[in-house]
Amino acid sequence: MTDTSMPNQSIFRERIVVGTIFFLLLLSSFFSGEWSKWLQAIILVATFLVGFFTWRIFASGELFFTSGKRLFKNPVVYLITFLVIVLITSFFSSDKYDSFSQLFLLLSYVAIFISSYLIFRKWNLIYLGAKVIFFTGVLVAIISLVMYVNQSLPRATGLTFNANALGSYLLFSLPLGLVFSILFRGKKIWPLYFMGSLLIGIAFFLTYSYTAWVSIIIPLFIIARYVQNNFSRRKIVIIFFLLFFISFTVITVFRYQKSNDISQAIQIHKTITSEGFITSFSQRLFFNQSSLEMIRDNIFMGSGFNTFQSVYSRYAHTVIEQPRYAHNYYLQTAAEVGVLGFTAFVLFLYLLLRKSFKVVLRETDNNKKYVLLGLLAGVVGSAIHSLFDFGWQFPSVYILFWVSSGMLLAWSSQSDHTNGSLSSHERFNFNKIVKVLTILVLVLLLSRGVTLFLGVYSFDQAEESIKDLKIAEGLELYEQGLKFDPDPRFLVNLVGDHTKYYRMFDEGVLAKMENRMSQHLASNPQDYLSHWTLGRAYFVQEKYDEAESEYLAAIELNPVFRPDIYYDLAFLYFTQEKYDKVESTIRNILGEYYIGIKTSNPSLNVQLAFLYLLLGENYQAQDNKNLAEFYIRKALKLQPDFGIAQTRLKEVTQ
Repeated sequence: MTDTSMPNQSIFRERIVVGTIFFLLLLSSFFSGEWSKWLQAIILVATFLVGFFTWRIFASGELFFTSGKRLFKNPVVYLITFLVIVLITSFFSSDKYDSFSQLFLLLSYVAIFISSYLIFRKWNLIYLGAKVIFFTGVLVAIISLVMYVNQSLPRATGLTFNANALGSYLLFSLPLGLVFSILFRGKKIWPLYFMGSLLIGIAFFLTYSYTAWVSIIIPLFIIARYVQNNFSRRKIVIIFFLLFFISFTVITVFRYQKSNDISQAIQIHKTITSEGFITSFSQRLFFNQSSLEMIRDNIFMGSGFNTFQSVYSRYAHTVIEQPRYAHNYYLQTAAEVGVLGFTAFVLFLYLLLRKSFKVVLRETDNNKKYVLLGLLAGVVGSAIHSLFDFGWQFPSVYILFWVSSGMLLAWSSQSDHTNGSLSSHERFNFNKIVKVLTILVLVLLLSRGVTLFLGVYSFDQAEESIKDLKIAEGLELYEQGLKFDPDPRFLVNLVGDHTKYYRMFDEGVLAKMENRMSQHLASNPQDYLSHWTLGRAYFVQEKYDEAESEYLAAIELNPVFRPDIYYDLAFLYFTQEKYDKVESTIRNILGEYYIGIKTSNPSLNVQLAFLYLLLGENYQAQDNKNLAEFYIRKALKLQPDFGIAQTRLKEVTQ
């Protein structure tokens, strides 16, 4: 009875793990953007299932069953070292919440990678996994093309709503489509894979992502190099030419539908402009230069995992935008966790790619070799793309990387997992240690996932209540959400809404909010949003000195990218009739921007318009109507339908 039930239990657990991983691959592909906390909560809870059932199938210490020099050739060793370094640096982070939140997500990715490494050791599972990646890519490509046509988008973005991220995502499915098209050549099923590859290729081109286009070159070369040993070069060229020709034709049709000008539609080469390339390249150079300066100032410990955006403003070389990421994963990693963490991650990636290349070269079965080649090409393309962009910050892309890498490493282990085994005594000790650590990590991931889910639910309900002007109910829901997920941004919302509707509450309520924000800032002094929010709370209570101090602290932490902080500080001076300070404060921030020129950022245009209006009102208060009119007109140039500015203009021109 026992002998027959155990294999059945293992098969059942294996199916749960594989099914959950495929579920995450599919689900993450259709979530908008990289910031969805709902998706993070689902990933964390699903990872618990993946990790728990993997642990039930395998001995916990199997990853470490190598000794001596072979231990240091195991990429997992360096991956775990990287995790330990990230954990240590997170304790010293300038934004502990964001650091630990991202650390939990990274732990879930690593758990998925290790489970893939342990589970996908049967060829049928790797083959099925490659097909899931390909057909999910086809579905994403179809959705992207429909959105591109129906919504008249300038670039294909898909449900990520980011063209570069879509390009990064399709780097995995496009090589697989090509190898499947070659593999099934001459078979009835070949048109399905050829058409799927075609759709992916069209969507990939329409992202107009220069970095993704560059990143696909080496993967295509790898495929052509190793496939041509078994197919004539002419046949490979014919397949690539067919894909290119049909893609060109379909893209031309799409462009004609949008422009109704066949001559313009044919000139696809004009989408690759030197101006667009130079702008994109120069922005990345600025971001990378700032990253290098961050590394210089925090060479060993870094600024803290996932803190690039909050730290960047102090190193900015351009006011074009405040990037969330460095557009170079490796430089950002070095800036956030120091050179030791960077070195550990690079060694992991190097050994992973080295083992993956070996398993492809060693494979004698051509069918298996081509599928492994498609997986390897996707991983290589993604690793190259991370030199120029931030695709790995999107769960849909990063999960693909970890699952594909896990499958490659799993097949690699088939031939050498018996070499260099530990002794039975050493194995027992490792099993015991790893078993405890595994349980601890899985419980932490599950608890974080559940509390994050409850917190997000409360926060969403709170925002809906505030929109419906059910203020008391909304604030109570914020309080409830913060018990589950102490996100500083929602604390800012809570205190900000208390400030906005302060007349509804007793004076003691706002004082309590001040105390909570002060306690938060005591442990998170680099949080400029909290300083700004606390300053506003002081302002409405006419505590002007305290408000000024908090506004200045916020500006010191973010001196460029939030002109509206300068507005609040200038308005504080205007309220106190300190007109000279109003002018100097506003001119200080306007000097960072092209004065009077409308930018491509609507939010920034609004902020600058308010600054020009306040500067005009400042001159109006001093009876200088000429200058008042001049700056109010500048505000209207940025925002033509600016009602308050129109009223002020009538006042000064009468």
